[in-house]
Amino acid sequence: MKISIHQPTFMPWYGFFSKIAHSDRWIVLDHTSNNPKDSAFFSRRVQILVNGEPFWFSIPLIKSTTKEGRGVPLNEIKINTKNPKVFKKLKQTIEMAYKKAPYFNDYFYLVEDYFNHESESLTVRNLSFIEEVMKILEIETEIVYSSKFDFKTKSNRLLVDLLKENGATTYLCGNGASSYQDNNFFLENGIDIEYSAVNHPIYRQLRRKNCIKGVSILDLLFNMQKEEIIEHLLTK
Repeated sequence: MKISIHQPTFMPWYGFFSKIAHSDRWIVLDHTSNNPKDSAFFSRRVQILVNGEPFWFSIPLIKSTTKEGRGVPLNEIKINTKNPKVFKKLKQTIEMAYKKAPYFNDYFYLVEDYFNHESESLTVRNLSFIEEVMKILEIETEIVYSSKFDFKTKSNRLLVDLLKENGATTYLCGNGASSYQDNNFFLENGIDIEYSAVNHPIYRQLRRKNCIKGVSILDLLFNMQKEEIIEHLLTK
């Protein structure tokens, strides 16, 4: 059983979906605490291309009552929906950036559905987007939620607890994990480590001569034929 663990990030990049596609099960890390103001908190921001250049696209959140927003469980973070003009501007930003892309009309509904969603929950909206993209890309990986297991542990211990509870033999993790996780601890608990090898498509992007990797999956969907994306997902 190969399992990946990841927070439900905001309109994620291709590598996020590649890791899920090569997992038997994805554990959504939805109960851990976060600082929404942290620049590495990718559940609220992602890069898109505006006029061919990377642009950080983010959504407004309801201000936390905790000090500086620290210690907020992800599944309790809410989107600030009080100003509809903000949402309208965000949708227009994506529309103006991509309306000339070949498959824009096929997938702009993903953006509209995200901003028109009835829930204020950041996790709910992010997961709704992710699950719809999984359907488009024919990713059938099973999804479970970390909050279901009510573990109080943290860091490597939490990951191992979740993996063992779900019968994992292999933990599929991102390359960035090597800087903070103790691989020996996983091996001592009978879990092999595998780092995700992302076969990122090289495709034609609007107003660019060379392809920039790491931007939102929207960029890929708007610019590349779905069947070609799926073909890349099937390889490593």
